[in-house]
Amino acid sequence: MSSDDDFVDLTPKTIVRPKRGYITHRGCEAINVLCPAGHDEKSFPHLIGVEDREREYLRSALKRGFYAVKDYYEGPHMDLILASRPLGAGLIGQRIIKHIFRKTFGFGKLLDAFTLGSFTEGAWENGQLQRNMYGHVISSGVGTGDKSNVGRELKNLIAKGLIDGAKSDWTGGTSYIFCALPIETAIELMLGHAHSRLLESYPARAPEIMEIVIAWVRGECEGLFVRADARREHASNWHSSKVDRKNAALQPVALGRQVGG
Repeated sequence: MSSDDDFVDLTPKTIVRPKRGYITHRGCEAINVLCPAGHDEKSFPHLIGVEDREREYLRSALKRGFYAVKDYYEGPHMDLILASRPLGAGLIGQRIIKHIFRKTFGFGKLLDAFTLGSFTEGAWENGQLQRNMYGHVISSGVGTGDKSNVGRELKNLIAKGLIDGAKSDWTGGTSYIFCALPIETAIELMLGHAHSRLLESYPARAPEIMEIVIAWVRGECEGLFVRADARREHASNWHSSKVDRKNAALQPVALGRQVGG
């Protein structure tokens, strides 16, 4: 039987955006509007204390930060993913992370909402496999139709610190927010590199502007961080228990036989 901390899927492979509310989470939406996906004038937030003429400097700096995270994923983080087991990800795990990456970074986001069906059947939109701006299929699935297997592998990946996940606020069914690397690592990298860029392009107000951005992120994302922490703790406990059971099964048996005499 599944607990609230287990990955379950009672919904179709496509997430339909409701007229009201989130398909992800307030914190997820806040992070994504700081990414290139949210850099249009309508979506980009008007932060109190940041003047209109300063917003373009901030957008440019955050764009640099986003691509620095992408570079980190493709470099040091990919080395962790491809490391030999038990530290790295197996074949299905690698495909799951690639699926998450293409659905997030491929659309200028750090996070997005997924159903388990999207992993087993592919990323669908309007009755067909979703394609990017170049016409390439985002993902046709991760190579298994077993959602339980996908759920277990997701917990493995979270326990190893290779991805992060949290329950979404979507009311149309069951979906989860995923990031192709630890959420707080991604955010800290993006904001850190954005700060460095802003110091170059707008040094007069860079520290003050970034303080405003960081305070806003903390306020908007606290609930998301709490959910991700809880998911991480559950996955870690589950993984440790699994390892303990495996080690116990491998313990040598003492026969108690006396030798000699």
